[in-house]
Amino acid sequence: MKNRYLYFCPKCHNLGSAEHHNPTDYQACSDCQSQMVYAGVTKEEWDSKTREEKDKIKAMLREKYPISSPESSDSASLIVLNRINDNINIIKNIMIFYLVISIIGFIFALFV
Repeated sequence: MKNRYLYFCPKCHNLGSAEHHNPTDYQACSDCQSQMVYAGVTKEEWDSKTREEKDKIKAMLREKYPISSPESSDSASLIVLNRINDNINIIKNIMIFYLVISIIGFIFALFV
C-alpha cells in the first residue's frame, strides 16, 4: 500500500509530497530535479500539525541541509570539468594542425 510522504529538497529547500511504498524511495524535486530527502513525516501527519510545528520542522530541515553557495562542490566540479574540456579542445586543435602540416609535407615531398 502506498502512503503519501513529505519530502524536502536539500538543494533548493522545496517541500513536497509524493506517494511511495517506502519513504526512502527516490523522489525528484519538481523545481530543480535533484534528489529529495524524506522529511520524517507523512502527509497526513503534516496536515494535522499546527503552523508553529510546521515552521519548526522546516527550520530543522533548513538547518540540517543549508543551501549550497555558488562555490559548492557541484559548481567546483563543473568548473574543473569545463577546464578539462577546454584543455582537450586545445590538444585536439594542435593535433589537427600537425596532421594538416604532415599531409601538406607529404604531398610536397611526393611532387618535389
